[in-house]
Amino acid sequence: MFVATDWYYSSQQNGGVLGSAPGDPLTVFPALGIAFFGISVPLLLQGSEKYKTRVKIAIALLISMSVVSATVISLTLDAGRCVCGPGPPVSPKEALKMMSYTVNSPTNVTLEIINGGPINVYLVAYFVKNPNGQWYNNTQWSGPTFSPNAIATINFPIDGNTFTFQSGYSYTVFVVTSRNNLIGFTIKA
Repeated sequence: MFVATDWYYSSQQNGGVLGSAPGDPLTVFPALGIAFFGISVPLLLQGSEKYKTRVKIAIALLISMSVVSATVISLTLDAGRCVCGPGPPVSPKEALKMMSYTVNSPTNVTLEIINGGPINVYLVAYFVKNPNGQWYNNTQWSGPTFSPNAIATINFPIDGNTFTFQSGYSYTVFVVTSRNNLIGFTIKA
């Protein structure tokens, strides 16, 4: 307890500079190991077989504890000294949520979508996937732009060649934003 308190006090007195202060754990643990080893070796050479085994075990444990403690302490002390620089900028998230939908015909569905995110969202393409894994793509579509908390009612027609909306089956409508995010909404015809 004294060693840790002494080290903390010393490092704080040095302006929080990490280094070798009196009582520094990086100095104390190896010193304890050397002292124990220095005392134990002569006894090990002179003592009985039973005592020799105990000293060997104690030396192994002390050395292991010293290595582990020094490693943990050095990793802890180095954790605050990252020179890796700032992380990548975090861009605001696009958060679109489907409020409701209507299947208008076997080739058309209308979704009511709210922009729950903090930024404007511009839709640039859409895809519709049927339960069999077939896709209808419309990458030439220019969808609406809506601001945060705005609700947009959007029609998503399909050509009817690949598939049509059939009652009782689930479909997924995916929209692509101008930031190249793919957001999906599941509907049931």
